[in-house]
Amino acid sequence: MNPKFHIQLHTPCLPPDWATHAKYPNRNDIQALENLWQDGFGLPHPVALHSGTAALHLALRILGIGNGDRVLIPTHTYVATAAPLQYERAIPVLVDSEPETLNMSPEYAEKAIRTLAARGQKPKAMIVVHLYGLAARINDLKDLARRCDILLIEDAAESVGTTAGGQLTGSFGQAGIWSFNINKIFSGLGGGALLLQDRDQAARARKLAAHAREDKPYFYHKETGYNYGMHPLAAPLIRAQMKDFDNIIDRKRRLHEIYKQALADLPLTPIDEGPGTRSNYWLNAFLLPGGTSGKNFVGFMQARGIEVRHFWFPLHRMELFSGCEYWGKNESEKFFERGFLLPSSPCLTDAQIEQITGAVSTFFGA
Repeated sequence: MNPKFHIQLHTPCLPPDWATHAKYPNRNDIQALENLWQDGFGLPHPVALHSGTAALHLALRILGIGNGDRVLIPTHTYVATAAPLQYERAIPVLVDSEPETLNMSPEYAEKAIRTLAARGQKPKAMIVVHLYGLAARINDLKDLARRCDILLIEDAAESVGTTAGGQLTGSFGQAGIWSFNINKIFSGLGGGALLLQDRDQAARARKLAAHAREDKPYFYHKETGYNYGMHPLAAPLIRAQMKDFDNIIDRKRRLHEIYKQALADLPLTPIDEGPGTRSNYWLNAFLLPGGTSGKNFVGFMQARGIEVRHFWFPLHRMELFSGCEYWGKNESEKFFERGFLLPSSPCLTDAQIEQITGAVSTFFGA
């Protein structure tokens, strides 16, 4: 949270009695949360963890992705998508966006896979991200992964509750991840989930998350593990909010429609959900008209105490990834230059929304 903004980009809506939910935390709360995901949401083998990044890291370990393996990821994403690959010394292959959803382009992805395979460098997996709560073309990408015989992992950190064809994002591939960070719709002030299709893989994930402790009456370890278990305090908070799942998602969707209607007369392009998908609209994404400075607009809004942000900066433009191959035509750079994200908390008041839309209108002289 940034205290300099009186209207922040996203704050969680914890239940009014959140302190009661977390008063006496214990490991049974974690089991109850996993049961809710499995029984209430139909997820085969969910594992509650410390963060979405921890979940993605364990997904790589569970699926055997490591040193020297090439993995396709979108260049338009937060760095946390790429960081676990670096932990395991895998090689990110950066793929550009397509304009409809801002997410990984299946066309560029296929070109990358085919070309690398012809070189004897076939990727082992792809990580698909659902940016800002907008579902990627997941069925096309899943079909591509199947045809090319590579693993599919979903980074659904930003899209908890988003569906494609009625199916929750994070559940399409061999592994998926959710996040419950402080800025997410459903927040445990931290926390994540690893969504797996296989019971044995889920058991291994739990073991690795507990320092890979062996099943003995004393502490004994045969391999390196991690301190990746979910904090018991997070579990009841997440569970309390997810019991109100539909209502919270509906509030987020109503906010998107309010923004669209209030700003309809301005030269802005809202990024809407794709056909057959239902977005959680974690963040409300818009494109400025060509020739309008995104930097000037963001600065204008922030000077008024309203936290507006740029899109994620393309990874292929960062020194950290300068040695990685990039496939595309700079679409993500164009989106970065023109894109911005409006405050999107489901707890925004009518007065705050009016202040936000009024400031946007003022920028355009309306």
